[in-house]
Amino acid sequence: MKYEHGGDIYRNSMILDFSANINPLGIPRDSIKAAEEGIRNSIHYPDYLGEEVCIRLGQKWNLTKDEFLIGNGAAEIIYGI
Repeated sequence: MKYEHGGDIYRNSMILDFSANINPLGIPRDSIKAAEEGIRNSIHYPDYLGEEVCIRLGQKWNLTKDEFLIGNGAAEIIYGI
């Protein structure tokens, strides 16, 4: 079976590819700024419970922090359930 995956720019020439999260306009400036800030803050181990992000999401959406389920990708959440 031949393995194929979208976004493989090394073996396939494509202008638009909707199978991967690719922006044809490049990385937005705000994303670069957020990545740089994340790198500067990476000296701290992240909160494994994600309480701060749940609190902030709750404030944005008028929900409590307990109404969110966060994980390190969909697989962690699916296996956790």
